Amino acid sequence: MKKKRLLIGVVAIEPNYERTANVIEGVISQAFHSDCDIAVLSSVYHLGKTANAFRKAEQNIFELILSEKFDGFLYDSRFVFNPEVSAHLDKLLKQSGKPVMLIDGGDSHPYFENTAADDSRPFRNLTEHLITEHGFQKIYCLTGPAQFPDAVQRLSGYFEAMEKHHLYYDKNYYFYGDYWKDSAKELAEKIISGTLEKPEAIVCGNDISAKALIESLMNGGIRVPEEIAVAGFDCETRDFDADSRITSYRRDNFQLGADAFRRLYRTLTGAIPSRIKTHHEGIRIGMTCGCRKLSENPVSKRREKIVRKIFHDGLDRTDMILTLSQEQNFSDALRKIAGNAFYFYKMRHFCICLTENFAGIMKNQEDTLKKFSHQSRMQISAERFCNGELTMPETEFSADEVLPFFGQEKPCAYFLTSLHSEDNCFGYTALSFGKLPCVYDDTYIQYINAADTLLTLYQKRQSGVYLLENYQKDSVTGFITLQTLKENLQRIQKNLLIYLEITDFKLLFCQYTPEEFNKKRRYFADTLRNAVPETAVCCSSAPDSFIILTNQENLSERLFQALKHDSGLHQLPFTIGETEYQPPDFYRNLQQAMLKTRYTYTIQKRKEQNPLFEKLCQLQAEIRSHPEAEWHIDEIAENLHISRGHLQKSYKQFFGSGIIETVISLRMEKAKNLLISTEKSITEIAELCGYTSYIYFTKQFRKAESLTPSAYREKYKK
Repeated sequence: MKKKRLLIGVVAIEPNYERTANVIEGVISQAFHSDCDIAVLSSVYHLGKTANAFRKAEQNIFELILSEKFDGFLYDSRFVFNPEVSAHLDKLLKQSGKPVMLIDGGDSHPYFENTAADDSRPFRNLTEHLITEHGFQKIYCLTGPAQFPDAVQRLSGYFEAMEKHHLYYDKNYYFYGDYWKDSAKELAEKIISGTLEKPEAIVCGNDISAKALIESLMNGGIRVPEEIAVAGFDCETRDFDADSRITSYRRDNFQLGADAFRRLYRTLTGAIPSRIKTHHEGIRIGMTCGCRKLSENPVSKRREKIVRKIFHDGLDRTDMILTLSQEQNFSDALRKIAGNAFYFYKMRHFCICLTENFAGIMKNQEDTLKKFSHQSRMQISAERFCNGELTMPETEFSADEVLPFFGQEKPCAYFLTSLHSEDNCFGYTALSFGKLPCVYDDTYIQYINAADTLLTLYQKRQSGVYLLENYQKDSVTGFITLQTLKENLQRIQKNLLIYLEITDFKLLFCQYTPEEFNKKRRYFADTLRNAVPETAVCCSSAPDSFIILTNQENLSERLFQALKHDSGLHQLPFTIGETEYQPPDFYRNLQQAMLKTRYTYTIQKRKEQNPLFEKLCQLQAEIRSHPEAEWHIDEIAENLHISRGHLQKSYKQFFGSGIIETVISLRMEKAKNLLISTEKSITEIAELCGYTSYIYFTKQFRKAESLTPSAYREKYKK
């Protein structure tokens, strides 16, 4: 009798990130070599220390951890930075009762074993490259956090290289960092200011730190590599087609994944499979160490990048959301959604698995969407194959089975991704690359986003809730425009119209820059959006006003309390009016709501009562129109017939900053726009912004943006 094939679950966050992708490719390769199946349960987004409701809902897919089908788990916990997500995954994995092997997770985990790579040897080799190839002797090291084992190993490799070549170093030569940008910027600042002696080279614990260090050094006037050479670690091959590529070390994460699988396999079976051979590590020579001959991506990698871009652009051109949102028949739309899986690079099999409950709602057989769990009933609603075949099988199975394809004639690997809205789980997708150890890319993530949006749209449409998301929206608030609302009034069955207006709008607009005020409007709109029920229709009718159509009584009072007590809105006074909505007299109803004010929230006495305020508003408008002009305090005071001191005091009291500060701020905004949107030289831009001295312009720009004008252009110009 043939023994049961093992099914190993891989729990990963953001698997398309190159380091994680290489680990998973190693896991899959070793699993196929060992005749095992793989199910990758993944979140397509990186869940930071905080996450919005939509991204939190991605955790639905991890409920499958409790499936009895799994024999064990590999858990890539290194990049799970959200403590809530980490605690939730730990709980599920422990509750499963199955063996769990961490990948690069540290040795301090209370429940699970860990497989880690030894980074001391590769980091020693990287440091030795700077010593033997370039003759550098004074070399600094910026590693990661002291509590990370790999950061300690990398620092140990630096020590070994320095000692091997009899080079001096002390505690002022090496630094524990954060594997991020902040510690790199701090180190650069110390070197630029002279607090720390300038080294010949710096070797960094990862590429993120190295890139931030290089940028900070160059902004401070230190050339890389002419004055200081810089090297990174954890090389990402996708950077090797860019002019900014750095010298780095490509870690063998492929082998790390394979070794983690072998250890878990031995725990499960008592035997250990033969090890697959890899050649995935080594120094990649970039432009930051001083070498003249640079490493290049192999031709196959460059070709792959071109093809992936073609596929990505192809999905872009389908306008998946706009096109399929017009479909009235859900089955037809689902078929077309699955058909677009054609754009997944090297895809062999793809299927959309919906919960029977959600499928029943779409067929008018059920009313409400149930919470997803590993015991949910599922159906394969649509399948797409690499040969172009597209089927709608409606094959039923239990989520506890994960997928019906496991345990068949040949081993297989599938990536499972949640299909969801903020509150609901519709099911999941399953993507296979056949016998190839591949990982999905950004095209797949774009597709999943579109599929989530479409399924949400159809679910709400079926429930009688009409979404206007695909129509023209206000760019700041995200609400539909008044024109869009007018075009769709016949579809909207509501009985209450609420009018909400931000008062003192003129004062507030003049008090802040357009960017600052738009930020406040956006925050106001987000607070409003969270306070209204999902069934309400919200419209941004003007920069200072909103219209809400709803069926809920007492909504005005709830809105008033929510907006009033939000600490982020303490400088945005508002009024709320309401009236019954009786189609088709929309404008008459709107006028009634504007006149019937129910709630008013004020901040302070209106400053428009001061006759000087209007004149200063006009002054600020003129400065906004022509910040490049010569603005002299004495001339302005003379024109307004007030003293210089009274002018400056009043202006700052009304608007929160001085006149010259306003001029400089607006000149910098104009400069940034010209740097990004034109090809004009820095000298030309300086003159257009009112500066006769190129040097003074550059100094003031760097003070405002912490970047030189040329560095700003290089960073932000598309």
